[in-house]
Amino acid sequence: MKRLLPLFLLVWCMCSAYGATYTIGSGGNFSDINAAMSSSSVKAGDVLHILAGTTTSSGVNQIVTKSVTIEGDGFARDSQGAFAQLATVYNLYLQADGITVSRLCLAGNVYIRANEITIEKCYVTANVSGNLPNYDTDDFTLRQCLVTGLVRGQDSEDQMGWRIMNNIFTSSATSGVNFINGMNGGLIDHNIFFHQNPSTETSNFCIKFVTGCTITNNIFTHFLSDCGQQATFEGTVRQNVFTSSSVSHNVFSGQMGYDGNKCGVSRPT
Repeated sequence: MKRLLPLFLLVWCMCSAYGATYTIGSGGNFSDINAAMSSSSVKAGDVLHILAGTTTSSGVNQIVTKSVTIEGDGFARDSQGAFAQLATVYNLYLQADGITVSRLCLAGNVYIRANEITIEKCYVTANVSGNLPNYDTDDFTLRQCLVTGLVRGQDSEDQMGWRIMNNIFTSSATSGVNFINGMNGGLIDHNIFFHQNPSTETSNFCIKFVTGCTITNNIFTHFLSDCGQQATFEGTVRQNVFTSSSVSHNVFSGQMGYDGNKCGVSRPT
């Protein structure tokens, strides 16, 4: 019995460290994220699992006020080998430090209103906004996502350390192709920026108003006119591949130069 007690305590501590898991959706513990946030049972460190096929109401804001992990099934196969349907969350407000969102479709808008938030392995059709001056939004991470919306931060010292990594940004819009607007002191690394419909493009800013950032190892492809129209890059830009016909109307300053960048037809001007 004495030997079993330390083992029991170890298991108990491990379970406590990882928190409880609650399900959201039809037949789950809660109907939506708001209901989970209102429950005293849900604590910081818990996991909210959005059941496959769940879609929250597009007319209701889902406001996250506790440091939890919100996850779906992604496109994982079920026991019969079929792909699970991606759960969709509309209008997500992330208002507690340390929130992680994973394997969901994010639609409508996503608002970053706290520090150290991570969005990963999601299909992001929403605009991701962290540009509200009344909120601290440092150290936001967006990684391994398919993004068709705009990521908007603050081009100021009030926001630092954003990391945009290993994503695919794509759009079929005929004008105004906008992917990243406003970052300070962050990292844009190993992303693909792909315009599906370049022959109809009339204007775009792929990346705009980034200050003190490091932009490395990205691929910018199928931009007919400007990859970063009238953009200001101040920081380090190296080892990128630009396959557009030109990269123009940019202001390059700081440590960048042209270190290792490869451009399809003309050099940056």
